[in-house]
Amino acid sequence: MRMDKLTLKAQDAIATAQNIATERNHVEIQPEHLLKGLTEQDGGMFTALAQKIGASTVDIRHELDAVLENMPRQVGAGPGGGSMSPGLRDVLNEAWNMVTHLKDDYMSTEH
Repeated sequence: MRMDKLTLKAQDAIATAQNIATERNHVEIQPEHLLKGLTEQDGGMFTALAQKIGASTVDIRHELDAVLENMPRQVGAGPGGGSMSPGLRDVLNEAWNMVTHLKDDYMSTEH
């Protein structure tokens, strides 16, 4: 994944996902970490999309926190959150496929 082909918001979401994984001592960065990063962006797409479909952003955040809380932790072997999980790679590859299909130049949080 070429970071120079991601918008600043997308880069920020991935960096936030890594920070969340590291703070929680998770071994890998999972799609749930990325979603959590997207929920924390000021002016991001998450809130607008959730409102459009009538979903409660508060409920989604609580559910997501519960999922993250139950993920396995790695304690004592250095910081976690170092590598992307296969699931996250799949999510990002699918987003890149959308970029290609739409003939966009950059991957954004919308993808």
